[in-house]
Amino acid sequence: MSIRVSLAAGFVVLLTVAGGPRAFGECVAEESAKLTASDASTFDRFGMSVSVSGNTAVVGASMDDDNGRNSGSAYVFQFDPEEGWVEDAKLRASDGESGDSFGYSVAVDGDVAVVGAYGNSDVADRAGAAYVFRRLGDVWVQDVKLVAYDGAVYDWFGRCVAISGDVVVVGAWRDDDAGTESGSAYVYRYDAGSWGLDAKLTASDAAANDWFGISVAVSGNVVVVGARWDDDNGLNSGSAYVFAFDGVDWEEEAKLTASDGAVDDSFGYSVAVDGDVAVIGAFQDDDNGADSGSAYVFRYDGDSWDEEAKLVAEDGAAGDSFGLAVAAFGDAAMIGAPDQDCGGEDSGAAYLFTYDGTGWGETAKLIAADAAVEDRLGTAVAVSADIGLAATYGDDDNGADSGSVYEFAGLSIDCNENFAPDFCDVMEGGDFDSDDDVDLDDYAALVDCLAGPGEGPSPAAPECVDACLFAFDTDDDDVDLTDVAAFANALSAP
Repeated sequence: MSIRVSLAAGFVVLLTVAGGPRAFGECVAEESAKLTASDASTFDRFGMSVSVSGNTAVVGASMDDDNGRNSGSAYVFQFDPEEGWVEDAKLRASDGESGDSFGYSVAVDGDVAVVGAYGNSDVADRAGAAYVFRRLGDVWVQDVKLVAYDGAVYDWFGRCVAISGDVVVVGAWRDDDAGTESGSAYVYRYDAGSWGLDAKLTASDAAANDWFGISVAVSGNVVVVGARWDDDNGLNSGSAYVFAFDGVDWEEEAKLTASDGAVDDSFGYSVAVDGDVAVIGAFQDDDNGADSGSAYVFRYDGDSWDEEAKLVAEDGAAGDSFGLAVAAFGDAAMIGAPDQDCGGEDSGAAYLFTYDGTGWGETAKLIAADAAVEDRLGTAVAVSADIGLAATYGDDDNGADSGSVYEFAGLSIDCNENFAPDFCDVMEGGDFDSDDDVDLDDYAALVDCLAGPGEGPSPAAPECVDACLFAFDTDDDDVDLTDVAAFANALSAP
C-alpha cells in the first residue's frame, strides 16, 4: 500500500507501508522545486550539467544559442528562504562562438564558478577551454579563460570541470600524450590574484584509449580522475586515479578499480569525492541486467583507499544507466539513473544512499512529479548539505529538450536520528521514530517538540519543526496540549 503525504513545504512523498518499519529503498520522493531558465528555448539542454554549493546552484545549457548555434550558457540560481530558487545571473563566455558547448560542464564552490566549453577552438579545433567566474557583490564577472598550454585538435579540454577552494581541475580525455585518447587532466590554483597551472596529471600506466579525464573531482588536496576505458579488469572495464597534493607536487596516490570489474563496465565514467570518501560510477555494469549500472564507494583510512561498498538500485533494471552521474557530500551519495523508466521510457530517476556508521543503504528514490518519456532525470546530479539537485536536459516544458533541474530538499534532516531523511520515515499518529509503535521513545520526542525550536539537539532543533508537526500535530499547525491528549490516546491504544 502506498500513502501520498506532504512533509515540509512543497515536498511530496510516496511511502510504501508493509506493516512494519520502513526498510531502505521503500521511499519514493518527488521534488520540492523545479528550476528552469527565464529565457528557456527549444534544444537549449538546460540541465546538461549542475553543481551546488550552499545556497548557490549553477546549471549548464550547452546548446543555448546566445553567442551562435550551440555556443552555450550557464545560469546561476540563489536560494532565498522566502522565494525559493531565484535566477541570479546568466553566464556566457566573453568570446563565445558557435559550437563551443559552453556549459557542458559546471562546478561551483562559494563565490567562484567554473564552466567548461570543450568545443572552443581558440587553441585548435575543439581543443577546448574552461572559464572561471567570480561573484563580486551582486555581479558575476569572468575571472579568466583557461586553456591547455599544449592544447591540440579535439582534446576536448573542459568536457568536465571541478573546483574546491582555490583549486580547479579540468579534464581533457581526448589528449594523446600516451597514445590516442589516453587522456589527461589539468590542475590550476588561484594565488596572489591570478590563476596558474599547478600540474598536468596523467596516469602512471597510461595507454591509448583509456579516456583518462572523462571525469574529474576535487576535495581539498585530493583529486580523482576517471578513466572509463582502462582495461585492467577487461576491455573498457574502467578505473579511477587518486592524486594528492603534498604541499609541493601532485602525486598519484592510488588506482581504483572495482573488485568485481568486468568488460565494458565503464567504471570511472563519473567520479565524486568529499573528504575521505570517493564515489565512482560504472553505468554499464550488468548486475541488474545489461547496462543497469552501479556505483562504488571507496574510503581513505589514512594509509590506503579501500572499496567500502557497491551501490545498486533496489529496483534496478537493464538499461537504467545507474551511475552515469554521481555526487557525494558527507555520509550521503546521490546517483543518477537517467534511463530508468518509472515515468515512461528513459524518464529517469536519482537515488539517495546514506552511510549509517556501519554500511551504506538506499534511502530514497527521487523522481519528477511530471516525469515524461526521454526526460532523462539524473543525467547530472549534485548534493550539498540537505539539498539534492537532479538535472533533466530532455524536459520539454519550454520546447523540446529545453531542460530543467529538480530540487529535493531535506536530504540530511534526520530528527529521529535513524540515518534516513525525515521525509521518508517520520510517521503520522505519534510514531516519531518510525518503529511501527507509539511508545515512550516517541513521548520523549513529543516533549522536545512541545518545547518548540531551541538550541538543543533534535528534535528540538529548528529544522525539525516540520517533522514534529507531521508526527504529532492534529489540528492547528502547532504542537500543543491538544496534541498531547491525542498522543496519550494513541499510547494507550491496544
